Amino acid sequence: MAVAEQIETQQGARQAWRGFDHQYIAGEWRAGTAGGANRDVDPYAGETLAEIPLAGADDLDAAYRAAKEAQPAWAAAMPMERAAVQRRPRRYPRSAAGILGPGAGG
Repeated sequence: MAVAEQIETQQGARQAWRGFDHQYIAGEWRAGTAGGANRDVDPYAGETLAEIPLAGADDLDAAYRAAKEAQPAWAAAMPMERAAVQRRPRRYPRSAAGILGPGAGG
């Protein structure tokens, strides 16, 4: 899957996003299976910024099972090990930091 990236719209001034069309479940990026998508719309211009496929019950179950399997090892890890994982560079470009939150630029 391509990482999130900012793209120019037809007007050139507005920015749209792509690469937010998968969920990270059990170590892999997967598309949602519910069908349909959630549109993120610019409230001022009415333009679509991103379309995110909806996760279904099967996706939620898979994420829960993967988290349940991973939790004992995560809990047993030393605090410095967990901190190192959380400090790893993200796969998103710095330009995405504005929508992903502090530290998202890697």
